[in-house]
Amino acid sequence: MDSSLNWMSSWSATLKPTEHQVEAFLGGPAMAVVEPPTTMVDALEELPTGTPEIFLAYIQRDINCLSEENLSVRLQSLQKLERVLVKQIDSLATDIVDAVVDALLKPYIFPSLVARLGSEDLDGVAHLPEIMRPDPEQKPTEIAQPDSEEVRLQLGHFVASLLSRCSPTQIYSYIDEATGLIRAAAMDPFHEVKALACETMISFCYNHTEMLLHFALPLARSLTSCLTHNHAKLRIAGLRAVTACLWCGVPWPSRFGFRFGPRRMTRKGSVKLIPPVLQFRFLLIASVFHGLM
Repeated sequence: MDSSLNWMSSWSATLKPTEHQVEAFLGGPAMAVVEPPTTMVDALEELPTGTPEIFLAYIQRDINCLSEENLSVRLQSLQKLERVLVKQIDSLATDIVDAVVDALLKPYIFPSLVARLGSEDLDGVAHLPEIMRPDPEQKPTEIAQPDSEEVRLQLGHFVASLLSRCSPTQIYSYIDEATGLIRAAAMDPFHEVKALACETMISFCYNHTEMLLHFALPLARSLTSCLTHNHAKLRIAGLRAVTACLWCGVPWPSRFGFRFGPRRMTRKGSVKLIPPVLQFRFLLIASVFHGLM
């Protein structure tokens, strides 16, 4: 029966066109930008600061050039964006700056930083089921980075500035990426990057306390190498960062004991309820120091 249908083999065709078919249809391969193009930033001297939409259209071509493979094209676009967004930031309204940040965060900034610092899966267990994942004390406390120490330190300063500039809504949208970048800096072998990561984590935890309930434990675990470092100043910074993690995820009423959990016995024999903030702190401290053993 199969041999009788051989005459139909010439009828077969693929529904999805191949790369050669696309190139033949377009008259050649896809065009790539070889030289830095002339954009609206070059053509217009005055900034169009009317609405965020008009300003985004003004710099959109340079934003698109950030994904080009040619280094000179990306570099010149970055220099143009620096001239507009950094040196002339005082002349821009807040809504325009927020719109530009939203346009840059998801497609360019956070993916580039995550790929550069390798913070997508710091423990290397994301592909494993829960039952096969190692114990906390078996997880890595430091990660090797291919870049030089100076480059990693500048990246740490950039991450700190970026997180301090983002609004709570933007942090909430990219909470996984933000916490991963801080953890990667805290697990860096270079002591100056570790110290900067501790300061960044302290301000990040205090500014975004109520959205970090499920991220406090990973953040605190990343400080293990800071708590055991030879430098006393770094150990103190690590303890301050752990203290900041203790406040994560607990709403303000719970901090003052308005909500209560399990009971404990006092010295006088009366029963007193344990606030949830203490339960969370005890669990976090036990989990962090369990990784030090």
